Amino acid sequence: QTLVVAAALAVLLGATGAAGIAIGVAAACLGFLPFNLPRARVFMGDTGSHVLGAMVAILTLWALREGRANPYQALVLLSAFLLDAGLTLAKRIVQGRRFWRAHREHLYQYAIRTGYSHARLAVAYAAATGLAWLLALCLRREPFSMVAILIAILAWVGGVGAYVLLRRRWIRRRRPMAGLQ
Repeated sequence: QTLVVAAALAVLLGATGAAGIAIGVAAACLGFLPFNLPRARVFMGDTGSHVLGAMVAILTLWALREGRANPYQALVLLSAFLLDAGLTLAKRIVQGRRFWRAHREHLYQYAIRTGYSHARLAVAYAAATGLAWLLALCLRREPFSMVAILIAILAWVGGVGAYVLLRRRWIRRRRPMAGLQ
């Protein structure tokens, strides 16, 4: 996801120094692919994912500040990140559980437990983020029109709906993984 989002941000940022940083982030992610496809062999851990998340946030804020992106583009482009993390953590908070503790309740983790491969999920998330990129580009022409607002709302409603449906489906189909009882 970070590879696709960083590439999208590089395009949105145009010929700026920030675009160069976005390309660097995308290139760093691309460097991990040979080690993680078709199956994951290198784990970056929370520290690595936090740094990538911070870079995506910084680049997004930079694009917003420079007027290279509008808020609707940012929300659509980051929807896969924000929906999975946001809905998963919100559910934990509503249930009164410690949201900051380690857990295995993200959508992609349920998918893995039902038998989907990491490669298949990576391609699915990349495709969803690529679609979000295309929608974000569509929002570039009419940043604050009713059409832009409607597209952003529909993208988020569709994302929430997909999250809820897939989560329910994968919880029901869960199969025990070897060694995890």
